[in-house]
Amino acid sequence: MSDKQNTISISSHEKLVLSTIGETGLYESSDIISACLDKVKVVDFFKKDTATRRRYEYALQKLIKKGIVEKLDINNPLKHRYAAYRITPGLEEAYEKFLSEKPVPSLLSGAKDHATLEHFIGVIELEKLLLKSGNYSFVSSKRSDCRLITLSNLEYIPDVIAKYSTHGGGSGMAVFEYERNTHTQQQFEEKLNKAKGLNNIFKVQRSQINIVTNNDVNADELKARVLEWIDKTGTDRLEHVIVRISTLTRLDFNIQNDRLVNDKRSWRWIFNIQKNGKRADFNKEKITRFYTKSEP
Repeated sequence: MSDKQNTISISSHEKLVLSTIGETGLYESSDIISACLDKVKVVDFFKKDTATRRRYEYALQKLIKKGIVEKLDINNPLKHRYAAYRITPGLEEAYEKFLSEKPVPSLLSGAKDHATLEHFIGVIELEKLLLKSGNYSFVSSKRSDCRLITLSNLEYIPDVIAKYSTHGGGSGMAVFEYERNTHTQQQFEEKLNKAKGLNNIFKVQRSQINIVTNNDVNADELKARVLEWIDKTGTDRLEHVIVRISTLTRLDFNIQNDRLVNDKRSWRWIFNIQKNGKRADFNKEKITRFYTKSEP
């Protein structure tokens, strides 16, 4: 720790915010502030009080200015001006100085399994939406839960896996990919070629590939990429495959309007290859673009 960092002092509110981040690994400001209020046993009524929350929001901003906490601006399709927070890398010693203990790893460390923080945050938002829908009994983005092995003994790890109940009292599994249209066509097709074998992995008739992206432009470009894959592979070899493409915003809108994830209106494009060949059904319904509350 530098001489300058040795001279830094923090207030009681700043210390509480810092300890909350270090003890929980939380990275969203709303979660951090709520956890602070839980710590000091603020009653539910005052948890919604703007003045009460502002004390801790201000303390978080002070920690950023002092360099102890790092603010990461991240593109999030569902939240305008979104940011994530963590103890500044390399300043764990400063944390120990103030709290006399080592911090736990930030939950952002899960991003190590993803190409970018934007992709990681998108996957987490997708996981939250699927849980919020109430359509699934189990949803996870943990690699250990999502790891699948194809009949060709290839490892396939989708971004999110979800378990649902069937009418006969059994259960089924669905997989979801969060794609930001950053892969090459070859990389994209490698993933699709693994996913087309989901029917064998799950012992079902159809392989349903669910692709969620960050905006309509990418959804349309991903549709074109799927079409190119179908052309190369041949419809006769893909009759068991259904590919659905949507956006986080569209899914969020439909879930908030009590529509099922499987509702056709939840998807912008649907390829039912057995029924329609290369032609994809297009959802013309327009949705209102909106954001949830901004992160400070």
